[in-house]
Amino acid sequence: MEGQVLFNTAFSFIIFLLGWFVRIAYDATIKMKNDIVELERMLTGHYVRKEDYREDIRDIKEMLTMINSKIDTKVDKQDPRLDK
Repeated sequence: MEGQVLFNTAFSFIIFLLGWFVRIAYDATIKMKNDIVELERMLTGHYVRKEDYREDIRDIKEMLTMINSKIDTKVDKQDPRLDK
């Protein structure tokens, strides 16, 4: 009978450790999933949306076109050093 009690105690202890390990792994998995969801939310706020980027590039192109047209119409005095 002593052998059976010892076996049952050892088996119970092993099952307890296995259950504890599975619980720790399950909790870590849940925490990791929550961290990934939080990271996805955080990352979407830090990047420029495609529409905003296109609007900004369009504005920059318009400004460059205006600058280019002003440069084309500008008449400079001729540099006297170039006449020599």
